Amino acid sequence: MSTGHHRGSRRVSLVCATAVCAVGATALAGWMMGSAPTSALVVSEISMKANAAIALLCLGSSLMLLRSQPPGRLAGSLGRIAALVAVAIGLATLSEHLFDWDLGIDQLLFRELPGAPATASPNRMGPPASTCVPLLGLALLLLDRRPSPRRTQQAQLLAGVVLLIVVVPILGYVFGVHQLYGVARLTGIALHTALTLG
Repeated sequence: MSTGHHRGSRRVSLVCATAVCAVGATALAGWMMGSAPTSALVVSEISMKANAAIALLCLGSSLMLLRSQPPGRLAGSLGRIAALVAVAIGLATLSEHLFDWDLGIDQLLFRELPGAPATASPNRMGPPASTCVPLLGLALLLLDRRPSPRRTQQAQLLAGVVLLIVVVPILGYVFGVHQLYGVARLTGIALHTALTLG
């Protein structure tokens, strides 16, 4: 890979990381102000959940910290921790969906009233987001540790799976097929969450 292409890739990754952090921070600010419509960014009636916003902040921060090769020791450690936090949030939420239990993490920081659109339990991100978040966190961890063609392929495969998952609700929003993005226990996801994860 040429040096110019490598620099261009790093610039693109920085822009993507910044955008992910901005979306997560904006949604989180909405929850802090106690406004679910603000947390939804007025994109759809489905709001981005607080844990999804935190996970996006972690993923964006991790990408930002790990984008330089090799990252400094502190940046690398913080980047890995951020990715691991995102993985933990996603897996914990996914387990809530799979095993129908409540770990108490959904309403830990911010309360949401029952009955929010496409929400299985108040302030719980849906199955698509809780599946994609840990996959992206693992992809970042794979790319960080001793880059090799095999690890790169594995990370690309995880990212490809995420893209396949989020393209379904995005198409649902585009064509107005509510079942593809609005069924709480199966497809529930906010449009801006799907776009940011993709």
